[in-house]
Amino acid sequence: MARSLATFVCAIACTTSVNANIVDIVASGPNGNVATISQVVLDVTTTAGSGIVTQNTPSNLNLEATRAVLESINTSAGRLVAFNADTPTIQNPNFPNASANIEVFNNGGATNVASPDFLDALAGIHSSGDLVEYLRVDGTNFTPGWDIVYGTTFDPSNFLVVEERNGNTTFTVEPLDVAGQSIAGANTLSFDNNSYQWDIGYANALDPNSNQSQVLSVLSFDLFDTTTPIGGFRILNTGNADFKFFIATAAPEPSSLALLAFSGVIGVFRRRRSRAS
Repeated sequence: MARSLATFVCAIACTTSVNANIVDIVASGPNGNVATISQVVLDVTTTAGSGIVTQNTPSNLNLEATRAVLESINTSAGRLVAFNADTPTIQNPNFPNASANIEVFNNGGATNVASPDFLDALAGIHSSGDLVEYLRVDGTNFTPGWDIVYGTTFDPSNFLVVEERNGNTTFTVEPLDVAGQSIAGANTLSFDNNSYQWDIGYANALDPNSNQSQVLSVLSFDLFDTTTPIGGFRILNTGNADFKFFIATAAPEPSSLALLAFSGVIGVFRRRRSRAS
């Protein structure tokens, strides 16, 4: 689709639904509606080397990194692990034809908005657990918007891991159905400088503002308040946000795993006895 046609389409499609309820995402206080994070485990690569980093409190390091892959997050909703969803397609994109300040950081490089590979790069960050792969939008009056459509639906018990550089700018996320259409009556989530809980202490080394690290929060799908299966999201980047999000899922409880293993052993034992009799 030509960029000019895409802009025209998005002028109609890439706005939040008129029937949507707006829910402000708040990280703390009496109106807090994000899961409380108690630990973050990352696989990090910096100029000093690489290795597993376990954070039991938010970081204030502000270090440059080329890789910071999420291994797990302990939250009040359980232990979450990165869920490698299928890479989505980007639909109804609304971006300027050229801007030095709009680019995607991924795979150790930067893909500018003028590149023919930009939309593919943008799709890639929404299925990646690398927290220093994100969209950078700086110093522009343009309000980008786009739809992320996965072609499948997610379990309502899934979570969104949402991050933003420095945790200080605004955007909205509206759920879509499997066909990429707005879900009537569903909530749209609104993010601002009060929406983030955990500073990971790392930003992409290629970012001109690499002294501003990524700050994240974990959100339940329940906040969208819909029974319609969610298969995508509509983004309106209202505040030059440098962000990404992806899907996480809860790891099975150890007791559940033990019960499952025990049941398997009993099943094998019973089959052996029946064969012997």
